[in-house]
Amino acid sequence: TLQSLLKSDPILNEVLLDHASDGHLSEFCDGSLYNTHSLLSTDKHALKIIGYDELEVTNPLGSYILRHK
Repeated sequence: TLQSLLKSDPILNEVLLDHASDGHLSEFCDGSLYNTHSLLSTDKHALKIIGYDELEVTNPLGSYILRHK
């Protein structure tokens, strides 16, 4: 659960980390959506949950899997 994840010190430290921008777009906190969002722009400790719903696993050997040297 989210509660058990936040009990982990490394995860909690990352959530509470102050993300200072260096002028480069390197993470979500550097983007314009983050900086103009009504909650995220005012509460720096608001939890940002970004979901990924797609994962593709590929064969690193590709078509060469049957070739022997």
